Amino acid sequence: MENNQNILNSINLSSQSTKIAKLENDLQNWSIPEEPFKKIYHLGNFSYLTRSNIKTCESTIAINNSLEIIRLLKDNDINRYKSNYNYLHIGLVQVVVNPLFRKGLDIHVCVILRDGRFLNFDDSMLGVLQSNLADGPVYFNCCPNFSFDINDPNVMDSLTLNAKTKNLNNKINTCEIAIIY
Repeated sequence: MENNQNILNSINLSSQSTKIAKLENDLQNWSIPEEPFKKIYHLGNFSYLTRSNIKTCESTIAINNSLEIIRLLKDNDINRYKSNYNYLHIGLVQVVVNPLFRKGLDIHVCVILRDGRFLNFDDSMLGVLQSNLADGPVYFNCCPNFSFDINDPNVMDSLTLNAKTKNLNNKINTCEIAIIY
């Protein structure tokens, strides 16, 4: 009987390690789900929209249970459009939080997509993600559907992410999460 129990335990351990290896491989190959253009803008048969751009950025950040603010618009992106356009329209923002630690840790994250040009915090919120990273990456889609003047002096604050973790006890400057947007 004891010999059979040892065989069962080794089979369970073997199948568990196979599941973990498959799970880790799936996490490494995970990417942001694509949203169809027509779903974002609810287009009919005719489209009067001009050129659209999709930009994906990845930022690995060290939070250490403090608040991190990330500006999604960069100077070089805005300058590229200034010569041809006066306004920029944001139809969809996808945000992924990818943990850079092993699965199963009880680590909470809160990510807020904001229009930082508003002084009132409630007015500035566009989307919120609160989750536990124990099961791997989490993401959310936000369709703010607004335009802004490219020449606005506060244009860099028009899309910001506020990210905060809880229950992390790492060394200072250790990168705990990757944020993809």
